Amino acid sequence: KNQAAAGLCSFVLNIVMYYDIVVTVEPKRKALAEANQQLEEANEKLKSVMANVAALEEKLSQLTKELEEANASKKEAMDAVAGGE
Repeated sequence: KNQAAAGLCSFVLNIVMYYDIVVTVEPKRKALAEANQQLEEANEKLKSVMANVAALEEKLSQLTKELEEANASKKEAMDAVAGGE
């Protein structure tokens, strides 16, 4: 009977330790899941913003090229006018 009582006591002690661990770990698991969800949402938002930035940089590049071409044309016209005087 003593061996059975010892086994039962060991089982109960292990269950109590398991419960203590679960009580400690479960809120951390929930916090981790919430943090991962927030990270995923932030990454999606970042991806959207980066796509927008890329589109704006492309547009800026095109407008800069057009400005350079317009300035070159203007310079040619000014040189032609200056040469005609």
